[in-house]
Amino acid sequence: MAEMLQCNMDNVFDTVLGNLQLILDELHGGETRRQIGEHFKLEDFWIKIGQVFKSISKEATKLSVLFSKPPVPTVEECQSMLNSLEMNAVALISVFYGLPKNRGIVLRKSTKQAVVNIVEAVQLLVSKIKTNQYQSSESQLQSTGSVWEVCDLFDSLPKNNKTAVLIKINQVKDLVKDAVLELEEAVVSDSQGDDWQGFEDLGLDNSNENYTWSEKDKDVLLSCIGLLKVTRTCLKKVTLALKENAQWEEEHHVAQLDDIADICLTVSPAVDELAESLYPPMKYENVTIRTDHLAGISRNLLDRTKSSHICTEGDMSWIEFLYKAIDHNLEKISGCII
Repeated sequence: MAEMLQCNMDNVFDTVLGNLQLILDELHGGETRRQIGEHFKLEDFWIKIGQVFKSISKEATKLSVLFSKPPVPTVEECQSMLNSLEMNAVALISVFYGLPKNRGIVLRKSTKQAVVNIVEAVQLLVSKIKTNQYQSSESQLQSTGSVWEVCDLFDSLPKNNKTAVLIKINQVKDLVKDAVLELEEAVVSDSQGDDWQGFEDLGLDNSNENYTWSEKDKDVLLSCIGLLKVTRTCLKKVTLALKENAQWEEEHHVAQLDDIADICLTVSPAVDELAESLYPPMKYENVTIRTDHLAGISRNLLDRTKSSHICTEGDMSWIEFLYKAIDHNLEKISGCII
C-alpha cells in the first residue's frame, strides 16, 4: 500500500514537473505569435502580473506547509495544490506574453528573465519535495525561500523601457570600470616588481621573460587604458542624457532606447577582448584590431545618441569632445606601436 501511494505521488509530481519544464521550454524557445490587444496599458499589465507574483508566492508557501510535518498529505490533496501552483505559472506566462515588443525589447527581456526565475524556483521546490520523499527537509525550506525571494523582487523590476535600459547601461559601465581598475592595478604591481595575479589567472609563468611587459608594451598599455576611460565616459554621459531626457511612452522613442542599449551591450565583450590582448606577451596587431573595434563602437554610440530624442542642443558639446577624445587616444596608441 505504501509503495502504491509513493508511486501515485511520484506520478502526480512528475506530471507537474514536466508541465513546468514545458513552460520553461516555451519561454526559452523564442517569441510568441499571440496577438496583443490594441488597447494595451502598461500600468494594467504591471498590476496583473504583480498579482500573479503574489499568488505564486502564496501557493508555494501552502505547498511547502503541506509537507512540513506528518502525516504525508493524500494524493488528492497534492493534486489539488500542485494544480493550483501550475495554473498560476501558466497565468504568469500568459500575462507576460501580453507585453508588446513595442513597449521595449530591453523591458521585455528583463521581465522575461524574472518570469523564468520564478518558474525555475517553483520547479526546484516541487523537485526537492519529491526528492526528499515528501518529508520536510532543509532543502525544501531553502527552495521555498528562493520562491519568496524571486517573487519579492517584483517591486524592483524596471516598469518601463527607460528604466530597463538605464539598468543595462549601468551594468556595462561598471564592467568597463572594473576592467580599467584591473589593468591599472597590474601596472602598479609590475612597476613595484610584485607578482601580480594577472599571470596566475591566465595560467602564465611570470618567471619567463616573455611574460613581462617591455617599456614599449607599457606605453601601449597606458594609452589603451586612456581609450577605455573614454569609453567609460561615453557610457556615463549617455546615461545622464537618458536620465534627463529619455521618453518611453511613444513607440519611436522606445525603439531609439533599444538601439542605444544594443550598442552598449557590445561594449563589454569588446572591452574584454582588448584587455585580454594587453596582457603579456603583447601582440600589437591584435591590440590595433581591438582598439579600432572598441573605438568604432564608442563612435556608433555617440552617433546613435546624437540622432535620438535624448540628445539636446546642450549635449552637442560633450559629444563632439568625446569624438575628438576617441581619435586622440587612437593616435596615441598608434604612435606607441609604430
